[in-house]
Amino acid sequence: MANEIATLYTSYSKALRLWHWSSFIITCLLLITILVSKSFLNWLFVNNIIYEGMAREGIHLQPGQTAGTASLLRERIWAWHTYLGYILGILFTFRIVLEFFQPRDEQMATKVRRAWLQNRNGNRTARKFLIANIIYLLFYILLGTIAGTGTWMAFHKQPQYFETFHAVNKYTRIACFCCFYLSSFTWLV
Repeated sequence: MANEIATLYTSYSKALRLWHWSSFIITCLLLITILVSKSFLNWLFVNNIIYEGMAREGIHLQPGQTAGTASLLRERIWAWHTYLGYILGILFTFRIVLEFFQPRDEQMATKVRRAWLQNRNGNRTARKFLIANIIYLLFYILLGTIAGTGTWMAFHKQPQYFETFHAVNKYTRIACFCCFYLSSFTWLV
């Protein structure tokens, strides 16, 4: 029994650890671009700042004249968001490919199968491991949906069909990423 529990806690490969921390950093940067764009670069907020700044310099503009500048700032942030999204998509693809090249004992399917069998025998450690891996799978589904729809939106002129899927409620998205990283912290550190 102790040997079976120990097999759940095998160390992860350097490639998987690199993927994990790279994905964490890119995901954080993506969330920051969303936060900045939706709050600090809100078009009305930025319009007012530009309008007031120009007025201090003695340049009097009509309120609508600052909209182009405000829009340009938001477009630059969304461009960064798009580039980071491409990187996240590449990392997601890397993770899928990596799963096929991992040693059999380190493959997720093998670990989940082993944990499932041990959980049926009442092993609480196996249950914890199984729940963490279910969270991983949910995260991968969410990540694949976001990366796939984001990539589709980047290459098509009328992305409104996929905006709903891509723009999962921001609080749900943040909660999923937090759950993933909190659960994975236990296993990867």
